[in-house]
This record gives sequence, C-alpha cells and structure tokens, in this order.
Amino acid sequence: MPSHKLPLKAAVEDASYSDNMHQSLIENIGVGVVKQDSSGQIVFVNSAALDMLGLTKEQMMGKTSVDPSWNVIHEDGSDFPGNTHPTYIAMTTFQPVHDVVMGVYRPMTKDRVWILVNAEPQFKQDGAFDFVFCTFTDITGYKQAQDELTVKNKILQSIEEFSPDILSIINELGNHIYVNKSATTISGYSNQELLQINATDLVPEKDKQLLQAALQTVRAEGELKNVMGKLVCKDGSIKYISWNLHWDAASELIYVNGRDKTAKVAEDKETELIRVALDLYNREIIFDQQEHKRNTIGYELHENVGQVLATLKLYLDQ
Repeated sequence: MPSHKLPLKAAVEDASYSDNMHQSLIENIGVGVVKQDSSGQIVFVNSAALDMLGLTKEQMMGKTSVDPSWNVIHEDGSDFPGNTHPTYIAMTTFQPVHDVVMGVYRPMTKDRVWILVNAEPQFKQDGAFDFVFCTFTDITGYKQAQDELTVKNKILQSIEEFSPDILSIINELGNHIYVNKSATTISGYSNQELLQINATDLVPEKDKQLLQAALQTVRAEGELKNVMGKLVCKDGSIKYISWNLHWDAASELIYVNGRDKTAKVAEDKETELIRVALDLYNREIIFDQQEHKRNTIGYELHENVGQVLATLKLYLDQ
C-alpha cells in the first residue's frame, strides 16, 4: 500500500513553515499576546503587546505578574495586586480567565492604557501544566467614552433630582414620555399619573386650543421660548409656568422646560395693586391741595374785596 507519510526532511520543513506562519501571525496580529511559563515569567511577547503597554521587549522578558514594577488598577481606581492578575489566577487555578479590565500605567508616556484581558492555561500531553497564553486588546477609547457617558448620566441624575424646573418629554400629541421630580412636586401628581395624562389636560379649558397651537408651532419652527401658561394642579390650584419647548425632528419628540413663575406673578400683581393704590392716594393729595388752594384764594379775595369796599365807603363819607 502507498504511504501518505511525508519524508522526515519534508515533515520537518513543513513543521518549520507552520511554526513560522504562526509566529508571523501572532507577531502581526492587532491583539497583544504574552506567554508566561510555569514559573510565571514572560517568555514571549508580540509587538502589539509592547506597543500597548509602552515597554520594550527587554523590559518585558522575564517579568512576572507579581513584579512590583507593575502599576495596575481596577475600573473603580482600586489597586490590582499581581496575585489577582488573570495570568496568575489561570496559572494557580488551571482555569481560563476571561474579559478582565485592567488599567496599566505606562511610565514612558505617563498615562494609563485600559486593556481587556483573557488568560488561557495550556497543558502538556500528560496533563501537566505547561504555560499561560494571555491575550489583550486596547479598550482605552471605549473606556473613555464609557467614563464620559457615566459622567453625563450622573449629571442627568443630578438634574433629575435637584433641578427646580419642570423637565419633561412629550410626543407630538402631547402625551408624556418622561417627567422629572420637580414636575411631580409642582403639579402634585405622581410620576405614574403624569405619564398617563395628556399635556392638554393640565391647562384650563379655555387654554387648550392655545396649547395645541403651541405644539403645532414648535414642530414648525423648532422651538418656543418664554411662553407663559397656566398649569392646573391636582388640587385644582393654578400655577403660572414659563415654558421653553424644543422640537427634536430625529426622535419626533418635544423637550419641555418649565419654570414656576407663580410667586413672581403674585408679586407683580401685588406690586401693581400697590402702584394703583399709591396713584389714587397721590391723586387725592393733589386734589386736596388744589381744593385748599382754591379755598385760600377765595378767602384772600374776599378779604381784599372787603378792604376795598371799606376804603371806598370812607372816601364817600368824607
């Protein structure tokens, strides 16, 4: 029977070619690859790993996970000791470790790279532990975007919790999609109640058409600012709200900001009443002064006429 086995020389050359191909693949792949032997020392590192970590091959070779020169932290900023690194865990438990986020400080560039690490223990044919393959990818950009999103979410949560203004989102029909805490505080309705109430049901009956016209206008013009309106609260009281509305064409939603001006309106009304009262009071004072002046002139005129008549009578008598 013909043999399909390769000659020894051909087999060696084939194995050598295969090893070179694997070596080239690992060296040029965009993922960091590190191999640590049974003692934990790094015996192989590819170019991508060196670039990500900002180290030279000489600095990496022979290094272990527990080397004190590592400066690694968790996502929350806490220390990441060497005996908890993925490769150390894989080496001591003989179990793979997946998707661990590590923040590694790079002394050359004085910054921190964030990597997603996987560690796979490898075994000999007899089952004995041989080495650990560690692969990692640079997720610094993703981590920064995630951190920015976290900050923005905290800002939004802060606005949700502490903003004195009504913040809400409604659709083009006036149905509430979202309301913040101040909306419930000012209106007296609960969050769930507001989400089931149309915006037109929160204004006086005579203002419903005005609100519907405003919703049409904001869709056509994009925004409305400082529109004063009345809000009917759950207890039946009326509050005066200054509204700003913005139409988002992409989501087809209206973003609403409302500031409670009830106290200001009441203060303005009181100020107007005081002004009117003072005006009336001043008019009465002016009238009294004019009347007094008229009376004074009349008295003086009467006195003068009397003196003239007395003088004339004396002249005639003489």
